[in-house]
Amino acid sequence: NHPSNLQEQKLALECLSFTESMLEIAKQEQKSQLLKIYIPVLINFLSDEKIDINPNQFKRTLHEFAMARLTKLGGQFSDDFKSILNSNAEMRLRLERAVIQKAERQKAQNLAAQQISSGPSQPSIKLKMDFSNFK
Repeated sequence: NHPSNLQEQKLALECLSFTESMLEIAKQEQKSQLLKIYIPVLINFLSDEKIDINPNQFKRTLHEFAMARLTKLGGQFSDDFKSILNSNAEMRLRLERAVIQKAERQKAQNLAAQQISSGPSQPSIKLKMDFSNFK
């Protein structure tokens, strides 16, 4: 279930932060158990742009938070992360779609920034006469 207002969003983010704090202080054998709970919850908060065409600001914020945490966890606990994703194909596909959509969005933003920064291009034909005062 996704938050629909600011209070619900704050509660969800605090719960996720609490779970992450528990993960930091847990013993090694308990970390695997916590990851089996935490990773599916984070994946649940990912929004699919193909299905949810216009997500509200709370869903987008939670999506970005979940993507950042999943990226961090993937590097930090790679063996547990891979085994959890391999155990559930639906979760794996959902995460893969989110990563692909994020890469596509960044590529589009970079392309748009390049087009804006390039500015107006020089004309291909130079005119001999100045028409700037022509009205």
